[in-house]
Amino acid sequence: NINGNMDKSFDLLYANITSFSDRIKSRLFSEDTRNSFSGFCFVETKIKPKDVPNINALFRDHNLHIANNPGVCSCEAEEGVHGGELIGFNNNLNFKSIDKRILGRIEAETGSHVRFAAGIVRVKTFSYLLISPYLKCSIGMDGENNVRMKQISILVGITGLPFLAIGDFNCLSEELMASGWPQYSHASTMKVSDAETTLRFTPGRLIDY
Repeated sequence: NINGNMDKSFDLLYANITSFSDRIKSRLFSEDTRNSFSGFCFVETKIKPKDVPNINALFRDHNLHIANNPGVCSCEAEEGVHGGELIGFNNNLNFKSIDKRILGRIEAETGSHVRFAAGIVRVKTFSYLLISPYLKCSIGMDGENNVRMKQISILVGITGLPFLAIGDFNCLSEELMASGWPQYSHASTMKVSDAETTLRFTPGRLIDY
């Protein structure tokens, strides 16, 4: 429940959208979607860094708070972009994106761009971190993904808050647990109900949770 109202549920929409396209915008800002959900977590938005101010203004125009972590340009011409994570929150709710100075500190410590969007949600007398991470595919929990989980752990340590992470981990929950990172952050994974896969053409690969 939100703001102590036991009759008001909090519904959060998550999706790996592969691009923050006009079609996604139309669906997101539709009356039906806005009435059905209080918050939104998207990964693989592929939003370019130069477009962040316009996207942030668009969310403000639709009465939404935003935590917007742009994608990484894969070439100098900025034609190719991968990644990108975004959280939107109805502005009648208490949500604040993580201070850029904190994110900069995490990037300096790990030597890598953060690959999550995150903010602090305040619910009556309780605050928690909402994180939407995106892990790299086909490399398991070694190398770059190990760094991305370390970044989340650092953020949790800095804020000292409990957290809820909803994103694309690109591995099964059992594989994530085997890495030791959830235990290190005093967390566990939650099974997605009524789903066997989150990949369109691959059965048995539930990698978004």
